[in-house]
Amino acid sequence: MSVSRDDLPEAVRGLLDQRIDSLEQLTILLLLRQESDRSWTAAAVGEHLRRPPEVTAALGALQAAGLVRAVTAESQPSYIYSPASPELDEAVTELARRYREHPITIIRILSANSIRRLRAGAARAFVLPKEEDNTD
Repeated sequence: MSVSRDDLPEAVRGLLDQRIDSLEQLTILLLLRQESDRSWTAAAVGEHLRRPPEVTAALGALQAAGLVRAVTAESQPSYIYSPASPELDEAVTELARRYREHPITIIRILSANSIRRLRAGAARAFVLPKEEDNTD
């Protein structure tokens, strides 16, 4: 059965539209949620996911989105799953379920959102400032 964007709860759509920018961020978020009893350094996340060890930018974006929290441990920050509200936690839980059941739908939404952001950025780059009317 095919699932569309409109079939997702509003909270999940909002999470994908406003707080998660990439499949990398989603994968990291779901890992930290699943392993919420431990803290993760960027290097540990990268190793576990078999990605380059430099996933700091994705972790920072998730922190800025209120989904994970940095905790200081020795010289490197570690991150834990820590949504800013119970509603965010519920939305992430539902997103995890939907991603397990319909991963292609979620990936398509993330891709469409990325394309939309690129187009909006390109459009802003080519907008010329209005000339001031200096007629007195």
